[in-house]
Amino acid sequence: MSQLEYLAARLRAGLGGAGRRVAELRSVVVLALVIILALGAHFYIYAYPSLVRMLVEESELDALRAAKVLQHLVLGEGAQWVPLDERRSNSIERVRQALGVLTFKIFDRDGVLLYSSNGRGVGAKNTGEHFRDVVAQGSIFSHIVDHEELTVDGEREARDVVETYVPVMVGERFAGAFEVYYDITERRIEFDRRVGKINLGVASLLVGLLAIFSVTVFRSYRAALSAERDHTRRLREEIDQRLLIEEELRASHGHYRYLAHHDALTGIANRTLFLDRFHHALANARRHRTRLALLFIDLDRFKAVNDTYGHEAGDRMLKRTASILLDNVRESDTAARIAGDEFAVLVEHADERTVEALLLRLSGEFKKARAMDDLPLALSASIGVALFPEHGDDMETLLHRADLAMYQAKFAGRGVWRYFSHDPDPLPEPA
Repeated sequence: MSQLEYLAARLRAGLGGAGRRVAELRSVVVLALVIILALGAHFYIYAYPSLVRMLVEESELDALRAAKVLQHLVLGEGAQWVPLDERRSNSIERVRQALGVLTFKIFDRDGVLLYSSNGRGVGAKNTGEHFRDVVAQGSIFSHIVDHEELTVDGEREARDVVETYVPVMVGERFAGAFEVYYDITERRIEFDRRVGKINLGVASLLVGLLAIFSVTVFRSYRAALSAERDHTRRLREEIDQRLLIEEELRASHGHYRYLAHHDALTGIANRTLFLDRFHHALANARRHRTRLALLFIDLDRFKAVNDTYGHEAGDRMLKRTASILLDNVRESDTAARIAGDEFAVLVEHADERTVEALLLRLSGEFKKARAMDDLPLALSASIGVALFPEHGDDMETLLHRADLAMYQAKFAGRGVWRYFSHDPDPLPEPA
């Protein structure tokens, strides 16, 4: 993994960590809202009905106490209902008023209404399922009725009431029932007022908790985002710095690579790059059965220029020679400085006309160089030429024979070129 890939992985990991933290905070917020809503729903679904049930149970207890008093007035020996004359009716009315009962009703075992404090329905039979299946089986039945709603007996009350049936049991035998109506309007108002206070308190508490929680979550959310921005900024700064360093390294590497393959004085290819290209060109020529031409170039009387005019003048001649070579060879060919005053040109796909034309151009440019560049002496070069495959099949042989051809050119008078020939006569060392 490269440095940039490592930094990118760190950046993705950092962003992923921040994303997870933000997602966790959102989940917590959602969970808190669900809990708050669940608490409110729980109150109205479970708590409020329980409170209402307590109100009903309180009325049931009052109804039981009233029924016990009535039982002594209207139930004689042998569990028989006594006649309800005017005197007993007045006693029942006084008990009703003393106990704060809204309405008293008395039913016999068959559900026939024997007495009603409001005088309605006496003699009628109660055929309701609640009477037959609950009260007649010995169980208390209570029901809360809001004002203007119908009771289970089909009557409409202008108040909030709790109607309670209290069975009269003699041993295991059902003897009848008392129905007691309690007016709970005032208690219902007080109950609703207290429930309202509870609701307000619970709502205020929940709103306060939600506000505190929201502020905490918001701060945590903002801190997470701020930390992520700082983390991202640091990583980006690090990435930019690494990119700058890598760019500088690439530039330095490219510069050093250039220096390793080019002549520092003239800027053309050096011996290392020339031999590498020669090797590849030779392999390509063998594969495609094409020709190569190797030109070995040596400046004439270069030592005399250095000794007479100094190395600066010699450097000018070397630079001018390199310039002439670059201006006249094709882009597919390679010109190089391979030693002090020795140059070489590698010509690929070299037919005779291409090589001859190049030699003519180089000879003419060398002759014009003194007048154009104010050189101390006329620029002259001897050129030896070796051809592949005519003069050799490997790099060492071609280099050696091009060098021999160059000395043959010097022996012929300098400033000329010669192709390699198998001349058995020894060549004198040129001056």
